[in-house]
Amino acid sequence: MTKIKSSEMSPIQRRGRNNKHRGYTTEKQLERFLNENGIPAERVTMSGALKFVKHKDLHGDVNITCGKKLIRVEVKSRMKLPAYIVGVRHNKPWHVKSIEHLCYVLTQDEFISLCKEGILPEGGTKINAARCNTLVKWFHQDESEIVAMKEFGKRQFYFAVKFKTANKIGGKFNDNNCY
Repeated sequence: MTKIKSSEMSPIQRRGRNNKHRGYTTEKQLERFLNENGIPAERVTMSGALKFVKHKDLHGDVNITCGKKLIRVEVKSRMKLPAYIVGVRHNKPWHVKSIEHLCYVLTQDEFISLCKEGILPEGGTKINAARCNTLVKWFHQDESEIVAMKEFGKRQFYFAVKFKTANKIGGKFNDNNCY
Protein backbone atom coordinates (compact mmCIF):
# COMPACT_ATOMS: atom_id res chain seq x y z
CA MET A 1 0.00 0.00 0.00
CA THR A 2 1.48 3.31 -1.03
CA LYS A 3 1.27 6.33 1.20
CA ILE A 4 -0.69 9.24 -0.25
CA LYS A 5 0.98 12.64 -0.08
CA SER A 6 -0.90 15.34 1.76
CA SER A 7 -1.02 17.45 -1.40
CA GLU A 8 -2.82 14.61 -3.23
CA MET A 9 -5.50 14.15 -0.54
CA SER A 10 -8.99 15.54 -0.63
CA PRO A 11 -9.93 17.99 2.18
CA ILE A 12 -12.00 15.21 3.80
CA GLN A 13 -9.03 12.83 3.80
CA ARG A 14 -6.76 15.50 5.32
CA ARG A 15 -9.31 16.30 8.03
CA GLY A 16 -9.60 12.61 8.92
CA ARG A 17 -5.83 12.28 9.18
CA ASN A 18 -5.63 15.42 11.35
CA ASN A 19 -8.40 14.21 13.69
CA LYS A 20 -6.71 10.83 14.10
CA HIS A 21 -3.37 12.48 14.84
CA ARG A 22 -4.94 14.93 17.32
CA GLY A 23 -6.70 12.07 19.12
CA TYR A 24 -3.51 10.00 19.35
CA THR A 25 -1.53 13.02 20.62
CA THR A 26 -4.10 13.86 23.31
CA GLU A 27 -4.26 10.22 24.47
CA LYS A 28 -0.45 10.11 24.77
CA GLN A 29 -0.46 13.44 26.68
CA LEU A 30 -3.02 12.05 29.14
CA GLU A 31 -1.07 8.82 29.56
CA ARG A 32 2.13 10.78 30.25
CA PHE A 33 0.36 13.19 32.66
CA LEU A 34 -1.18 10.36 34.71
CA ASN A 35 2.04 8.31 34.85
CA GLU A 36 4.04 11.37 35.92
CA ASN A 37 1.56 11.86 38.77
CA GLY A 38 1.81 8.26 40.00
CA ILE A 39 -1.36 6.86 38.42
CA PRO A 40 -0.59 3.82 36.24
CA ALA A 41 -2.05 4.50 32.79
CA GLU A 42 -1.70 2.87 29.41
CA ARG A 43 -3.06 3.93 26.05
CA VAL A 44 -5.23 1.24 24.47
CA THR A 45 -3.67 -0.08 21.27
CA MET A 46 -5.75 0.90 18.25
CA SER A 47 -8.12 2.85 20.48
CA GLY A 48 -11.38 3.59 18.74
CA ALA A 49 -10.81 0.94 16.09
CA LEU A 50 -11.78 -2.02 18.29
CA LYS A 51 -15.20 -0.88 19.53
CA PHE A 52 -16.94 -4.03 18.39
CA VAL A 53 -14.52 -6.51 19.98
CA LYS A 54 -16.03 -8.27 22.98
CA HIS A 55 -12.86 -8.00 25.08
CA LYS A 56 -13.60 -5.06 27.43
CA ASP A 57 -9.90 -4.22 28.01
CA LEU A 58 -9.74 -3.02 24.40
CA HIS A 59 -12.55 -0.47 24.81
CA GLY A 60 -11.89 3.18 25.58
CA ASP A 61 -8.79 5.20 24.80
CA VAL A 62 -6.71 4.90 27.97
CA ASN A 63 -6.88 2.38 30.81
CA ILE A 64 -5.86 3.41 34.32
CA THR A 65 -5.29 1.16 37.29
CA CYS A 66 -6.46 2.20 40.75
CA GLY A 67 -5.67 -0.51 43.23
CA LYS A 68 -6.44 -3.68 41.30
CA LYS A 69 -9.28 -2.14 39.34
CA LEU A 70 -8.98 -1.35 35.63
CA ILE A 71 -10.90 1.78 34.64
CA ARG A 72 -11.70 2.80 31.05
CA VAL A 73 -11.15 6.42 30.07
CA GLU A 74 -12.54 8.10 26.95
CA VAL A 75 -10.35 11.02 25.83
CA LYS A 76 -11.76 14.05 24.01
CA SER A 77 -10.00 17.07 22.56
CA ARG A 78 -12.12 20.00 21.42
CA MET A 79 -11.70 23.56 20.25
CA LYS A 80 -13.96 24.71 23.10
CA LEU A 81 -15.30 22.64 25.97
CA PRO A 82 -18.72 23.34 27.52
CA ALA A 83 -18.86 26.08 30.20
CA TYR A 84 -19.90 23.60 32.90
CA ILE A 85 -16.63 21.70 32.32
CA VAL A 86 -14.11 24.56 32.24
CA GLY A 87 -15.78 26.51 35.03
CA VAL A 88 -16.44 29.82 33.31
CA ARG A 89 -19.92 31.13 32.61
CA HIS A 90 -20.56 34.65 31.31
CA ASN A 91 -16.85 35.41 31.94
CA LYS A 92 -17.24 34.65 35.65
CA PRO A 93 -15.87 31.65 37.60
CA TRP A 94 -18.46 28.90 37.88
CA HIS A 95 -17.53 25.63 39.54
CA VAL A 96 -19.78 22.70 38.72
CA LYS A 97 -19.21 19.92 41.24
CA SER A 98 -21.57 17.32 39.83
CA ILE A 99 -24.14 16.51 37.20
CA GLU A 100 -27.17 14.81 38.71
CA HIS A 101 -27.50 11.09 38.17
CA LEU A 102 -24.26 11.05 36.17
CA CYS A 103 -20.87 12.22 37.40
CA TYR A 104 -18.50 14.52 39.22
CA VAL A 105 -16.72 17.21 37.18
CA LEU A 106 -13.09 17.53 38.29
CA THR A 107 -10.03 19.54 37.34
CA GLN A 108 -6.82 17.58 36.87
CA ASP A 109 -5.62 18.45 40.40
CA GLU A 110 -8.93 17.29 41.90
CA PHE A 111 -8.73 14.07 39.86
CA ILE A 112 -5.19 13.34 41.09
CA SER A 113 -6.27 13.87 44.71
CA LEU A 114 -9.27 11.55 44.14
CA CYS A 115 -7.03 8.80 42.75
CA LYS A 116 -4.26 9.15 45.33
CA GLU A 117 -6.12 10.14 48.49
CA GLY A 118 -9.80 9.42 47.81
CA ILE A 119 -10.68 13.09 48.32
CA LEU A 120 -13.60 14.58 46.41
CA PRO A 121 -13.96 18.35 45.98
CA GLU A 122 -16.28 20.32 48.20
CA GLY A 123 -18.56 23.16 47.19
CA GLY A 124 -19.68 23.93 43.70
CA THR A 125 -22.94 23.68 41.83
CA LYS A 126 -24.97 20.61 40.89
CA ILE A 127 -26.56 20.84 37.44
CA ASN A 128 -29.22 18.86 35.63
CA ALA A 129 -28.01 16.06 33.33
CA ALA A 130 -30.50 17.12 30.64
CA ARG A 131 -28.13 20.00 29.81
CA CYS A 132 -25.22 17.63 29.20
CA ASN A 133 -26.20 15.48 26.20
CA THR A 134 -22.72 15.55 24.68
CA LEU A 135 -21.11 14.30 27.88
CA VAL A 136 -23.69 11.50 28.16
CA LYS A 137 -22.85 10.41 24.59
CA TRP A 138 -19.13 10.40 25.40
CA PHE A 139 -19.71 8.11 28.40
CA HIS A 140 -21.72 5.69 26.26
CA GLN A 141 -19.28 5.73 23.36
CA ASP A 142 -17.04 2.94 24.67
CA GLU A 143 -18.84 2.23 27.95
CA SER A 144 -16.28 4.46 29.65
CA GLU A 145 -16.24 5.21 33.34
CA ILE A 146 -14.28 8.44 33.01
CA VAL A 147 -14.20 11.06 30.26
CA ALA A 148 -10.98 13.11 30.10
CA MET A 149 -11.29 16.35 28.14
CA LYS A 150 -8.87 18.99 26.93
CA GLU A 151 -9.11 22.16 24.84
CA PHE A 152 -6.74 22.62 21.88
CA GLY A 153 -3.49 24.28 22.81
CA LYS A 154 -4.12 24.16 26.56
CA ARG A 155 -2.41 21.97 29.10
CA GLN A 156 -5.33 21.56 31.52
CA PHE A 157 -7.30 18.30 31.52
CA TYR A 158 -10.80 18.05 32.96
CA PHE A 159 -12.37 14.80 34.12
CA ALA A 160 -15.97 13.64 34.32
CA VAL A 161 -16.02 10.68 36.73
CA LYS A 162 -19.14 8.58 37.19
CA PHE A 163 -20.34 8.43 40.79
CA LYS A 164 -19.86 4.65 41.03
CA THR A 165 -16.34 4.94 39.62
CA ALA A 166 -15.43 7.64 42.16
CA ASN A 167 -16.62 5.26 44.87
CA LYS A 168 -14.60 2.41 43.32
CA ILE A 169 -11.48 4.60 43.34
CA GLY A 170 -12.04 5.46 46.99
CA GLY A 171 -13.88 8.77 46.95
CA LYS A 172 -16.34 9.27 49.75
CA PHE A 173 -19.92 9.94 48.73
CA ASN A 174 -21.95 12.79 50.03
CA ASP A 175 -25.57 11.58 50.53
CA ASN A 176 -26.79 14.28 48.13
CA ASN A 177 -24.67 12.94 45.27
CA CYS A 178 -25.29 9.21 45.56
CA TYR A 179 -27.78 8.13 42.88
